[in-house]
Amino acid sequence: MTPWKHPFTPARTTIRLDFRAQGRAALRTLLDRIDGGIDTALEVPAPTLILRGSTGPSAPHRSDPLPVYRIT
Repeated sequence: MTPWKHPFTPARTTIRLDFRAQGRAALRTLLDRIDGGIDTALEVPAPTLILRGSTGPSAPHRSDPLPVYRIT
């Protein structure tokens, strides 16, 4: 278990990246360019959104303005 897995309550929403797939895509692009391939954009897999307890509706709108504090 990683030290950052459960220290927060509620659990934080995060993303998961497929580093192996990103590495394969980068290597494929590099080898293609070395072989004289055209300069194409690197296409990497999209991250996966991991929804956890920190995801929820936004706070209700306040009708009264928040106080402004000035430090002089």
